[in-house]
Amino acid sequence: MKKYLILLLSIMVLLCQITPVFADTNEYTYKISGYIKSELQAASSADFKVKIPDTTLTAVTDSYGYFEINVPASQSVSALVISKQTYLERSITNINAASNLQISSENKPIIMWVGDVYQDKAINIKDIMYMAKSFNSTSGTANYNAICDLNADNNINLSDIMLVATHFNISSSSYKAVDFSGAPVNLAKGKKVVASSTGNELYAPENAVDGIMGTKWTTLVGTNQWIYVDLGNKYDINKIVLNYDRVPQEGFKIEFSNNLLDWFIVYPSPFMYYQNTQTIPVSGVCKYIRISFNSNYNLSLYELEVYGDLFLDDYGDSLSEATELTFNNTFNGRINYENDFDCFKFTTNESGNYSISINANDAQYVLIDNLGTYRDGAHVFGMYNSDLTLSPNTTYYVNIFNSQLLSNNNYSLIIKENK
Repeated sequence: MKKYLILLLSIMVLLCQITPVFADTNEYTYKISGYIKSELQAASSADFKVKIPDTTLTAVTDSYGYFEINVPASQSVSALVISKQTYLERSITNINAASNLQISSENKPIIMWVGDVYQDKAINIKDIMYMAKSFNSTSGTANYNAICDLNADNNINLSDIMLVATHFNISSSSYKAVDFSGAPVNLAKGKKVVASSTGNELYAPENAVDGIMGTKWTTLVGTNQWIYVDLGNKYDINKIVLNYDRVPQEGFKIEFSNNLLDWFIVYPSPFMYYQNTQTIPVSGVCKYIRISFNSNYNLSLYELEVYGDLFLDDYGDSLSEATELTFNNTFNGRINYENDFDCFKFTTNESGNYSISINANDAQYVLIDNLGTYRDGAHVFGMYNSDLTLSPNTTYYVNIFNSQLLSNNNYSLIIKENK
């Protein structure tokens, strides 16, 4: 008996030394979203069901046709199935997502075809025969079946049959593959990043732009932590999305730069943010984006997302690259951060009499000749007009640049011949 007691006590001691390991049930999610619309312009965009095959993950579109599905970070998405009563089911199989993905936009939605009344993933004679039972009926009568009223005009007649005929003898496989070119692209994904610190080699800054929600960048404890991403080219930025694991305890700011020397604040946030995902509308042209945090704690960022369009600066940035002006034609441009220059040149004719008009919110304008002599200039707020008496057969340069570095400015420029 004594031996059994000693054995029992030994086992209890061993069990007490074992530290239990619990699974993390607070798994982060990413978002699959998009817009879906009927081919019928007057039809409702609501109630399209979107499902990830072989899962229980589904969503239903709202009145705008928008849907979103939150997907666990450990799960990738390769396909979606879209369905709605009387519509031909559609499968989207060219997806390879493990992070936020918007598959379509409001201006370029996924279009669904009406006519599969029988709901067998085909539009054929079965649908016609099904509708024949209610043909020439109206709402309120015994034979009326709302499912067969495809155009929702409270009548089931030849107009509804013609809608079926539009896609007659096709199946779900007849849909074309979805073109994702119209969907927003995360410009930061896979780009070069630099950060103030890294809390652990497993949580490197590159994790914040790898497109995978299951990885993250963490900082050391301390204030003034930051991370910046090099986009590689200048982009006209319209939105930034921050996906946190551990949210900032104090404020943060978003800054833009084109040279890593001059940084301009485009979004100051002095307050703590309580959501794990923050979508921030911004505006500006830049190559580098920096997020600076004022937290006294270490923070974790799953993903930094940047959205916008490639910025094409068509006008010269120096006298040697000056864009040729044509008289009496309006040139529209935009000047950006860090004293961005737009340079133009023109050659006078025999008369030498011209006028210049510039419309800008806030811009500097200078006119010089081919010897660098100042001939005209102004700090333009709104519309500026000036009559010019210039030497004939001489090349002149028009320089427009940003004097107010806190904002971007659009402008229009026209030079007219005064005869």
